[in-house]
Amino acid sequence: MSVPRPHLTYDQRMIKELTGFSDKFLPVIEYIMRNEVFHSTLDWQDHEEFRRGALEALGIYMRNPQPYDAELAHNRAVFQRMQAERAVSTAQQADDRATLKTARAALYRAKRREDKAREHLGACLGTVLTPPYDRSPPQVRTEPRTQAN
Repeated sequence: MSVPRPHLTYDQRMIKELTGFSDKFLPVIEYIMRNEVFHSTLDWQDHEEFRRGALEALGIYMRNPQPYDAELAHNRAVFQRMQAERAVSTAQQADDRATLKTARAALYRAKRREDKAREHLGACLGTVLTPPYDRSPPQVRTEPRTQAN
């Protein structure tokens, strides 16, 4: 048995130990086990039932991997956009214009990657998915703010 990598969840380590699956498949196998095989958490199965569930999940994935791969790619793109938004917010709070310019450019690229990933996921699912963020340009205030009484 190889030493599990630290980024694996407990369930992913169990899947690897009981099946020998490559690390590459562990997140999607865990996802399918939770949501399609057992429709539940994975903490109540004995080892043999868990192993059979992992094998069934692999079979489901291998029959049609595109939607799962597209969903994982979309989830990564969403996470990267959120990280980029945080970088913009941090630069704004620090009033660091150079970093802010770089962070905004990174956010723009992250949103484009997310758009592509969402379009690909929608195509795999046969639907159109809408973006979770506002695509409109930021509003520029022309009159001074007044405090409410």
